[in-house]
This record gives sequence, C-alpha cells and structure tokens, in this order.
Amino acid sequence: MGRSTNQFIISYACEKRKTRAVRKVFSFIIGAFVLALTHCSGKPHLTLLPGEISRDPSSVGVVALAAPKNSDEEEEESPGQFHALRDQGIQYYKSGDLTRAAHHLATAFLVHPESEELWPRYLLFYCLMSTGDYRSAQQVAEEIVKRRPYSAVSFQQVGMTQLWLGNPSEALKSFQRALEFASHSPRVHFYIGLAQGLLRQTAARSKAFGDAEAEYLQILKSNPNDFNANYELGALYLYWNRNLEEVPKLLVKAKEGLNQGTEQDLIDRRLYLQFYLPLLEGVYLQKKGVTKASLHALFTALTNAPAGVRPDIAEIFYFIARNYLDSKQNQNAQGFLEKGLTLDPSGPYANEFRGLIRELASRGNTSP
Repeated sequence: MGRSTNQFIISYACEKRKTRAVRKVFSFIIGAFVLALTHCSGKPHLTLLPGEISRDPSSVGVVALAAPKNSDEEEEESPGQFHALRDQGIQYYKSGDLTRAAHHLATAFLVHPESEELWPRYLLFYCLMSTGDYRSAQQVAEEIVKRRPYSAVSFQQVGMTQLWLGNPSEALKSFQRALEFASHSPRVHFYIGLAQGLLRQTAARSKAFGDAEAEYLQILKSNPNDFNANYELGALYLYWNRNLEEVPKLLVKAKEGLNQGTEQDLIDRRLYLQFYLPLLEGVYLQKKGVTKASLHALFTALTNAPAGVRPDIAEIFYFIARNYLDSKQNQNAQGFLEKGLTLDPSGPYANEFRGLIRELASRGNTSP
C-alpha cells in the first residue's frame, strides 16, 4: 500500500466522527448533477449518474409538457398553482425525497407548460434521472433543448437519457453536439467515452477519457482548488482505472474546494460530504484492497442516500459486492449484484453486474 493510500485512510478515519455529527443534524442532501448545472447553466450537481418507476400518483413522470390550455379564468390561476407546486417540489428535493419532488415539479409544468423558468426543469430532469425514470427525463431534456437550443448542457442532458435508455449511438450524436459549444463541460468527453465503450470502440473510448483528463488538468492549472474539476477528475480516474495514486489528492482538494463555497452552496456541501465523497472513497479503497474501510465508506454513503435514488445506489451495491467477492463472501455478493442490476439494468455497471452474476452461477455460488 503506497504512502498516498495510507495518508488517505488516516484522513478518512479523522473525518468519520465529523460525518456522524453532520448526519445527526442534517437529514437531507441534494443530487450531484444539479451542482454541475449551477456552474454550467447559471443557477443549480450530480454526476455520474439509470429502470423505470411505477406509475402511481407519488411517482408520476412527465407524460406531456404541452398540456391543453384552460379557460381564461383557469389561466389566471395557473401561475399561482404553478408556483405552489414548484415550491413544494423544491422543498421535497431539499428534504431528499426525489420521487415526490419529481411528481410536484412535473405537475407544476402540466399546470403551466408555458413557464419560461429553466431551473425547475433542470431540477425535474435531475430528479427523474436519479429515480430511474429515463423516458420522462428524456421528454424534459428535449423540452429544454427547444427552449435553450444554444446550450451545451441541453444536448448533454438529451445524450444522458439516450445513453441510459440503451441507445449509445444516438447518445454519441447528442454529446458531439454538446462539444460544439465552447461552454461544454469536460464531463461531456466522459459520457462520450461511456457511449464508445458500449459500442466497443475501445481506442475511441480511451481518447475521450484522455480528452476529459486534459480539460480537467487545464482547469486545475488555472485554479488548483476548483471543486468540480478535482472531484470529477478523481471520479474519471476511478472509472477508467488509471492514475489511482492521484485520487486521494484530488479528493482532498475537492473537500478544500467545498469549504471555500458560499452559504448558498451549503446544501451541496452536505450532499458531497455525506454521500458522493464517501462513495468515491469507498470505490478507491476497494480498488486498493482495503476491504473493511471501503465497506464502511460505502455503507456511509448508502445511509445518506436521497429517497428514491437508483443509479447511484446501484453503483454502491456494485462496489459492496466487489468487496464481498474480494473477501470470499460470495453469497453476500450475490444479493447485492442482483439488487443492483434490478435498480439500474441499463446503467454503466449493468454488464459488470451480469458478468459477475453469471460467474457466480457457474461456480455454484458457494462461499468457501
């Protein structure tokens, strides 16, 4: 185990008490794509990032954003109803209930489809993606493109839905459209790499990841404490399985960047400190073979997950299963693999889930 790994484990151990204290005070976190949108679109992030939720009243998706117009009297009431539903949706989002947030925000736009407010649409897109309702998220993304056709993030969102719906070829076209704008995020290259990986374009995948790395490093050259660049480059290295020795330093820098935020960023800091950073720490520690510490970090993230979130939970389950496989606890691993695949059957780890499940089945799934 290298020096950076030891330093990281020591740093992680020192943070555990702080994290427990924070969890007792704050019970909500927001999603990581939204903070990225704060920087990309002018107002809210999640990364990373895909199933379908039931069509009951508490989890309704966006069936149609262009609802028929009401009578004149009803039209006068629409903005007030819209604001009430929108505000309630935002409150559910802040409380960590993404399913109800999606329901209220979707209903708000059915009441007032002509609303020009983009931030609630971005938030609705995030909630739908996070809860696995990719079809509805795609409808929202396409509506945003109509309203904001000269924005990289608009095409990035469409590409994300296409990618998670199992259409990497179309996703690749959308991501390439996003690259046409100078304002594109380095993350677009990462998504291009994911799509090319699914298309078995191995060399192109490596180039895309390399392009993302180069853009992140350029940002960090100008601003070494940039939170998004440190955090996302660390996540890229973990997924790419490259330069793992750099990950602890990047995550430490990401934490420092969080602490430099304003009070308006407070909710985002809680999200990362309680959920996304423990997730990445758990992934890193699993790759370094530090099973016990990795499981602790992953279960910490799991405890703090927002209600209804699916793709990120699937990722946590994948790495919990990998830890159990590393320690020869195959039956425990089997349960997390099956549940993770159910949660996110078309996400970035879907093929890995299926491969490991088949491998365990061929061995008879017996723990030594």
